[in-house]
Amino acid sequence: QYHMENDKPIGAVMVLGVHSPGLDSWGQSNKTYQPQWYTNGSKCDLTGRPRQTELRFVCNEAATQELVGDIFEPQSCEYTIVVHTSKLCSVPWLKPVADPTPLPI
Repeated sequence: QYHMENDKPIGAVMVLGVHSPGLDSWGQSNKTYQPQWYTNGSKCDLTGRPRQTELRFVCNEAATQELVGDIFEPQSCEYTIVVHTSKLCSVPWLKPVADPTPLPI
């Protein structure tokens, strides 16, 4: 993470984390996304702890390429980034639940 001016990074470069494959899990779950964890990022000036990030890959059948859908900071220097991809849509537990058809009253 950094600020750009005239195509050059300005100020300190913040590392949001380094991929930690040991924290990743692959297998059927009740989650509708596949998480990937990044830890040991740059020291947070607010908490003194290293920054960390969870990437959440979600199925999006309409995505022709991967795209960042949302970025959250649920706690200071802890980030969640939602990445939309069609490449996970063949995985049954990651496929979104179809919208229910309303029943007539």
